[in-house]
Amino acid sequence: MLFKSLYALATILLVFNTIMLSHDLHYGTSQNKKKSLKKSLLNRGAFLAIFLLWPFYLFNYLTLDTLMVSLGGLGFYYGGVTLIYGESMKSSILNILKTFLGIGLGLFALYLYFSVLSPILLSVLISVFLVLFLVVFDRFHPRILKRLFRVVPYLHNSDEGFINDKNIHEQVHMIEIDGFKSMKNAMIVGVFKPLRVYVSKAMLESMKHDEVMGVIAHEVGHVKKNHLKLRMILGLFSIMSLFFVGILVFNFESRPLFDYTIFVLAMIILGTLYRSLFALLLQKQEFEADAYTKLIGQSENLIAALNKLKKGEPKVHNSLFHLLRASHPPTQVRIERLKEMQ
Repeated sequence: MLFKSLYALATILLVFNTIMLSHDLHYGTSQNKKKSLKKSLLNRGAFLAIFLLWPFYLFNYLTLDTLMVSLGGLGFYYGGVTLIYGESMKSSILNILKTFLGIGLGLFALYLYFSVLSPILLSVLISVFLVLFLVVFDRFHPRILKRLFRVVPYLHNSDEGFINDKNIHEQVHMIEIDGFKSMKNAMIVGVFKPLRVYVSKAMLESMKHDEVMGVIAHEVGHVKKNHLKLRMILGLFSIMSLFFVGILVFNFESRPLFDYTIFVLAMIILGTLYRSLFALLLQKQEFEADAYTKLIGQSENLIAALNKLKKGEPKVHNSLFHLLRASHPPTQVRIERLKEMQ
């Protein structure tokens, strides 16, 4: 009964996510965006077909030969969709290879998790690796980002106290990422030290100096409110909870295929839940960082910057879908809240 309930809940969540994807396709404005969404939607259909076929095999309503033929057909379908909607033949083939490699690695990881190593030992090892990775990246991210992307100092010639903080690197940096050169964004990277502010080249070119400082003040607000540390803690907690579920369902001496399936169902359900909760948290943090700009006298500059940013944003057609998935609240809502603080 528990297995069927979990499967039903996971199915509902997958269908709901597919509906949201269809909504995005219907209201998409850019042709490239629509093409990408259509490809994602068609591939989602293939995944749903596999997902709905699997329980028939588990409960012996479907033979192994029939399942393999069905999976082979869906594999060819996925390959055809990727080739038709891919940017080029080379990139499409690479995406197909990456997908099947990812599936293979995922199945191998499940095999290790349930059949070879102790789930508790493997969970501890992976957790230690993730913590070490975060510590190393947090310490050396200036060097890592400089090697991966174009990063140069932005000479803002400003003496604002909110930047000249002991925990924040005083020098703001411009960043340009291949494939995202039109992206207008700013971010603070680092959880402890060093904390460094990065502003995209497109944003610097489209805004006045005061408007850029308003955006930077917003990013500093994330640091002052300890948003980055909270995100890291919640991210680690979500990963650890998946390991905990894996340990709970571990029962290799019984029916391993059911163990694997329950673990995947837990990943789908918890992953969807965490994604929505994380989206709600991020939007709340955006409002808090906006409020910080009011405390340091930068809210007017941020409003001017947001008015420029909202011109290139797609319209929000469904507030519920946006609330459950977006990392930022609608820009117009942020502007209105800032004006209410004046």
